[in-house]
Amino acid sequence: MDRLRLIYSKETISKRVDELGKEISDHYNKLKEPVVFVCILKGAFIFFADLVRRINLNKQPEIDFVRIASYGKSDQSGEIVLSKDLEVDIKGKHVLIIEDIIDTG
Repeated sequence: MDRLRLIYSKETISKRVDELGKEISDHYNKLKEPVVFVCILKGAFIFFADLVRRINLNKQPEIDFVRIASYGKSDQSGEIVLSKDLEVDIKGKHVLIIEDIIDTG
């Protein structure tokens, strides 16, 4: 029987998310243009929520979601399906995309 093994503790993950939040805050607070944080649904939403809670910006960022799938009912990447598009205009804004897995480019 295969067993799952712990790779990163909850504390280790939380610490790294804190560090990422600080890095993102430091970077985007230096910029004048508005920022939009985009979460790729469904996989990234929990990490996205944890991360944006740790970001402290001088200007309130916009937040939006897209849903993109390429697997369908198989484990092989295939046709890209966009089932939820952005609702905010991103023209002239910095966009930070939060994704859970980047595997096929």
